[in-house]
Amino acid sequence: MDNSKIRIPLQISKGIIIVPIRYEVTHSIIETLKSDLLDFVSEHDANAVIFDLKGVAILDAEDFEGLNKIIQMIKLMGLETVLCGLSPGIVATIVSLDIDLRQVKTALDLNAAMDLLAV
Repeated sequence: MDNSKIRIPLQISKGIIIVPIRYEVTHSIIETLKSDLLDFVSEHDANAVIFDLKGVAILDAEDFEGLNKIIQMIKLMGLETVLCGLSPGIVATIVSLDIDLRQVKTALDLNAAMDLLAV
């Protein structure tokens, strides 16, 4: 599959942008997502973003760093972020790389993430 053509569909529900990542993450997907998501945030009235990684089995350090930069950009724009659907492989990578996620909320699945952000 040509990764340069993959676009992650962005959805908004109750002021929460949902980013369902269903592909193995690559540099080109991260770059496209960064551009699309920043445009989407500026065009919609939202207060949070959920990154649903249910479809991703493994995330290497470089790709996680790219995703983390997107999360930091979103936070600078004033939106809360939640990561959900983390596979055991991703959790193992986060722990083995000693990545600090104290500033990022996490949830087991999309429903739990929505509940976590409920006002």
